[in-house]
Amino acid sequence: MLKEFANGTDVYGNAIPEPRIAMQAIVDSDKIIFQGADKTTVKIMIGNIPCLKFKDKELVDKLSQGQRFAITLVGKPRINVYNDRETIQLFIDDIDVSILPVKSLF
Repeated sequence: MLKEFANGTDVYGNAIPEPRIAMQAIVDSDKIIFQGADKTTVKIMIGNIPCLKFKDKELVDKLSQGQRFAITLVGKPRINVYNDRETIQLFIDDIDVSILPVKSLF
C-alpha cells in the first residue's frame, strides 16, 4: 500500500493534499542510524521500511540518550531507486519519541 501512495503523484495536487502515513513502533537503538557528514540525518528502520529525518540535531540528541524508544511519526512515502532496484521509504514530517526503560533480565 505504501508503494501505491508513493507512486500516486497523479492522485494529489491542486487542492488535494499529498497523503501522509502515520506509524507507531517500539524501536531498539540498533535500528537507528545517524548518517551524513555531520551525522544529523536519522534513519529509523521500522520493519523493513527506512524512515528518514534530515538535518535534525535535536532528534539525534534524543535518540542518543536511550536504548529503546516508543516512536510515533508522520511522513510521506517515497520510492528510492538504487542500482535499478526500487524500495519504499518514508520521509518524516513530524516525530514524537519517548525513551523507554530497559528491562533487566534478572
